Amino acid sequence: MTMNNQTRNGFRLVRQEAVVEIDSEALRFQHQRSGAELVILTNEDDNKTFMVTFKTPPDDDTGVAHILEHSVLNGSQKYPVKEPFAELLKGSLYTFLNAMTYPDRTVYPVASRNTQDFFNLMDVYLDAVFNPLLTKLTFRQEGWHHAISSVDQPLEYSGVVYNEMLGSYSDPETVLGEELEKALFPDSVYGRSSGGDPTCIPDLSYEGFVEFYRRFYHPSNCLIFLYGDLDQDAALAHLATYLDNYEKQDVAASVTAQPRIAAPVSRQAHYPISPGEDRSRKTYAVRSYLLDDPIDGDRYLAFTILSQILSGTPASPLRKALIDSHLGDDTLNYGLENEILDTYYTIGLKGTDAASVPEMENVIDATLSELVKNGIDPKTIKASVNTVEFNLREANFGGYPKGLVYGLTMLNSWLYGADPLIHLRYETTLREIKQRIAAGPFFERMIDRYFIQNPHRVTLALLPDPDLEHQRREQLRVDLAAKKASLAAEQVESVVRDNQVLSDAQLAPDSAAALATIPKLPLSCVEPDEEKLSFELIESERPSLSFSDQKTNGIGYITFAFDVSSLDQALLPYLPLFGNLLIQVGTQHRSYVELIQEIGIHTGGLGGTYGVGSVKGDRQAINSHLTFSGKALTSKIPVLCKLLAEILSECDLENESRIRELIFIAKSRLQSAIIPGGHRFAARRLAAYHSRIGMYQEVTSGLSQYYCLEQLADSVENGGIDEFRTSLAAIRDTVLIRGNLHVHVTGSSHELTALQQAIPTVHDVLADTEMLPQTYNFEPLRGNEGWMIPSKIQFVGKGANIFDFGYEYDGHLEVVETLLNRDYLWNKVRVQGNAYGCFFGVDALSGNFCCLSYRDPKLADTIQVFDQIPAYLEKLQIDNTELERLIIATIGSLDAPRTPDQKGAIAFSRYLSQTRHADVQKHRDEVIGCRLKDLRSYAGLFRKFVDSGHICVVGSEEIIQRDRSIFSEIKHVFTNVQQET
Repeated sequence: MTMNNQTRNGFRLVRQEAVVEIDSEALRFQHQRSGAELVILTNEDDNKTFMVTFKTPPDDDTGVAHILEHSVLNGSQKYPVKEPFAELLKGSLYTFLNAMTYPDRTVYPVASRNTQDFFNLMDVYLDAVFNPLLTKLTFRQEGWHHAISSVDQPLEYSGVVYNEMLGSYSDPETVLGEELEKALFPDSVYGRSSGGDPTCIPDLSYEGFVEFYRRFYHPSNCLIFLYGDLDQDAALAHLATYLDNYEKQDVAASVTAQPRIAAPVSRQAHYPISPGEDRSRKTYAVRSYLLDDPIDGDRYLAFTILSQILSGTPASPLRKALIDSHLGDDTLNYGLENEILDTYYTIGLKGTDAASVPEMENVIDATLSELVKNGIDPKTIKASVNTVEFNLREANFGGYPKGLVYGLTMLNSWLYGADPLIHLRYETTLREIKQRIAAGPFFERMIDRYFIQNPHRVTLALLPDPDLEHQRREQLRVDLAAKKASLAAEQVESVVRDNQVLSDAQLAPDSAAALATIPKLPLSCVEPDEEKLSFELIESERPSLSFSDQKTNGIGYITFAFDVSSLDQALLPYLPLFGNLLIQVGTQHRSYVELIQEIGIHTGGLGGTYGVGSVKGDRQAINSHLTFSGKALTSKIPVLCKLLAEILSECDLENESRIRELIFIAKSRLQSAIIPGGHRFAARRLAAYHSRIGMYQEVTSGLSQYYCLEQLADSVENGGIDEFRTSLAAIRDTVLIRGNLHVHVTGSSHELTALQQAIPTVHDVLADTEMLPQTYNFEPLRGNEGWMIPSKIQFVGKGANIFDFGYEYDGHLEVVETLLNRDYLWNKVRVQGNAYGCFFGVDALSGNFCCLSYRDPKLADTIQVFDQIPAYLEKLQIDNTELERLIIATIGSLDAPRTPDQKGAIAFSRYLSQTRHADVQKHRDEVIGCRLKDLRSYAGLFRKFVDSGHICVVGSEEIIQRDRSIFSEIKHVFTNVQQET
């Protein structure tokens, strides 16, 4: 570690040191004039990251920090277009581009592998946060306004953030979290809604909005982070052009710890359910413990491991005790929250009743006391430590740039004045924790101190109320009517005029001069050749074996895929449950707790699921597999195979109690996904209207799957467990056979060799029988459905199939997708319609395509926007510069960074779908060669979409009933009561 006073471009180097855990050199600076703090992690990663963070503790529940997060990206002094953010989306090779509001901070991160693009993104974000325009029109669009276009209309609220939070607060688990934090943090900023409570958002004035910006968006309150193989001097010089304009000042943005309460607290709150919906077992209940601050590296990592011990897996003692109690359908395993100053741990139940909450508390208390008194099973500790350590060393963050994850991790100490690197330097801490575990009851003492002896704990029950949504709507109607009545005639006219001004501004295009300020990349920066992914089919092997040669640091990523095409159609709905059940039900020689412990001790994880896809060139073919995927160090691959062999050959289908638990858990989780993810269920339903693959996916993962699980749960409760166990045995005997198995490994030749030696362990326990493929005849769905949920917003979808209309998929349609998503739909549905999101997507293999809105206050208006796409494409006028930007953005989405295991998984998926590298390259060539005439040519496709496409909406009962003429059928999702129209 080096300490010196070297100064570069106005930045004083405070400290320089190696962070060996992430192969980086860390340099910590302070900008002398403005007081801004900067950390650079320099390394060989070409996926460069920039992030600027401001401490933004809220004073109330108006969501001002959240509204500002949206608004600063809506035009700045240097980039005076309406939405620089949206313009960047159209023509950048970014690998990450977003902004996030946390309970006490607002974060603006970008990442790109292209150096010019990276500095472009960095400059736009710097100008956005330090020189935003923050007009009243922006505040009204992004925050809230009275939506009224004539004096005769009733007042309504609208705004992008307002509607986003309406959707968020429709999710019971969001309401639960907000109510919990109010109780847990009565005297802290963490008891306030940083995102914004929809009932409070309209209390925010434009003046208060601007004042919040003035208070907190100053370099003295700013933490800046840079990561990757970047030119440090160029980056420092660039930052200095902004920071040199500011003098250091005191910013009152510190967050103080919540004073500890002297006695436990119990609270109740309510959430809406559909009218007529059964209230039984619809309560959510949690217990939460306030722990400690996150600025001590030892405690931070120790709490992470302890959370894994208590509830990280289905075999964890606290989670298992709650499931074994049968007081609820599933656990609410929120675990450790360690991204705020006062960390806390939460666990509980969903699918319970208010009367069972005291019993739940007793189970938690008794389990924790038992762990302290008799000790934690050493195997549970060993498995948990291994899991956390494996994840730290693997550093696999899926699609997220490493720099982003490291930067966000640093904030958990840096934001509170501590060393920003303490959570990245884990080696010494991990070693010390292992020594403490060996020396005595380390985690047992932590449980006693932070849980049993801790009076600062809250029990919260969230109860269902079928009248609540109606009462809220009626109260809002009365309040808005009273508000309008209190306004003089000229004031109402002023509101109408203001809305017309907002609408005109939204419709008006940016000037050519303003658009010219947005930095552009040349088309030459696009790589013309598609990356050729390593894939080798090893013909001589039995079972079928394939290999993707990737650098994985001694980890083998292995997929055991069983073809399920021979499965009877009646058994298809049980596939997702079966894959998960096999891992969690235990075997004839090992309980599921012992099995999960062994998986945790020896591997990086092993899970069962199913996957389904299309086959290139064959609309009728369905490529579906039951897969068991695991990862392990090379030396542990034989153990992984041995554990899987035991699972496949000895799964305990006699364990009726555990099977019942897993059915209720699966039902509960799918049910909980519907309200926050209504767009996904609408999309699956739309695909089911138009293809066999869509029907297959609907049956196995859509609303049909949810109703299947509901019926199965009822059947099991009423003595039908034997019938279901017979179905499970039939799936096992049909699918888990030698001829159905294909094994794929991603890693080096060492992992391949280890797997080849271990494969017989799995292969030899499988039956050597033959099964013939089945023919599936799905009952067609009627289409044009309205699915009502207890919510104030909608997920609006319209879909069709390109093959039905005589079109073939090519890369030009991919550019159309970029055009619609980042221009037309963004402007029409998000900006003008105030929905939180809107998407167009097409599946190249199945031909299914759809338009979808997300957290949308409208319904019929949004469908009308979808139906105006043909006219938009017919009249499309863009110059070559704009077309090149669309092409670059499209290629950027195709070239998202992939981890080695992702590359292997994609290569295997292409093999299963019979997609060749030449097909992918042809698609890329078509994207790069796209011309204006190609974009316009799709107007014909969308004209047919307008006439023959189908609609599916998941949303508010009030809005769906208002627009009922659109639908053939209307149903309540959670009562499944059909109303034909």
